[in-house]
Amino acid sequence: MNDTQTNVASKYFELMQVQAISSAMKVAKRTRLLHVLFEGQRNEEELANACGLNLTACQACLRLLTSSGVLEKYGDDYALSQCMRLMMGAESRFEHDLYKDAERYVREGKTSENQSNYRQRLIDRQWTHTAAAMQAAEVLGIGVERKGQKALELGCGSGVWSAAMAYRDPLMHVTLVDSPNLLRSAVETFNSIDLGSRATPVEADYRCWDVPLGEFDLVILSESLQLETDAEAVILLGRSYDALKPGGEVVVFEPLLEEDGPELSIAAQAFELGTACGGTLRRVSAIQKLMLGAGFGEAQWGWLTADHHGVGLVIAKRP
Repeated sequence: MNDTQTNVASKYFELMQVQAISSAMKVAKRTRLLHVLFEGQRNEEELANACGLNLTACQACLRLLTSSGVLEKYGDDYALSQCMRLMMGAESRFEHDLYKDAERYVREGKTSENQSNYRQRLIDRQWTHTAAAMQAAEVLGIGVERKGQKALELGCGSGVWSAAMAYRDPLMHVTLVDSPNLLRSAVETFNSIDLGSRATPVEADYRCWDVPLGEFDLVILSESLQLETDAEAVILLGRSYDALKPGGEVVVFEPLLEEDGPELSIAAQAFELGTACGGTLRRVSAIQKLMLGAGFGEAQWGWLTADHHGVGLVIAKRP
């Protein structure tokens, strides 16, 4: 075979493997095999008996799931991998599959999911952006060019982004605003790195909290604009504008719909966002227009390459 034929054959078998893994995962969910393993390790016979499965067929499914990293094997026992346990934990919170509305979304552009569930899903995995948050603090010159700032994170979630900045600058103080259950997660993040004394938690809906006018040097919006319509996004950015001192800056962290980013990761996140709550990722140019509409000056942007999620930062200054 020539190189083209070899590449086609290789891609064909890759897609066949993806299809096989997807099918095995669906079966493992429907037969409650994954749910049994979520409760603890089991051997092949125990799993087959607990789920009412044919032992030989169960062994074939377990082998595929183990080789793909969904499961791990310890002696004769199988266990969920850490990644799968994280995914199962997120799904059990909402008691349904992540993509239950995928077909409806593709057919009609509609979904029955609610936005707060999807945001909780984002927060549950926000820790995976830790490396990107540390890179962002360095890129922004936190503690060097930007030093001793008073920062506000509207919709702080787990607080990963602002905690990385506060860790880099011992003079920074951060006000964290979010709903009570999410705010607890952010406080835990700050306490875990001994920064609790430099964070002020505020229990409130970040979309309508009465921001102190002209008080902050920096406002952080992490993975929140993607959840808003254009009109709602301008309002949220406008609230950020009002909270800033003249010359203060707003920085947005979220996946960006740009061709030079990690295509598969961005495409997967765009599909999940649409399926979950009908939202869409934006191009940088669209975010820049929203910022201008809120009164900010020309925005700058860049990729955060420390992780592979296609997350970038867009930053603009209040004139």
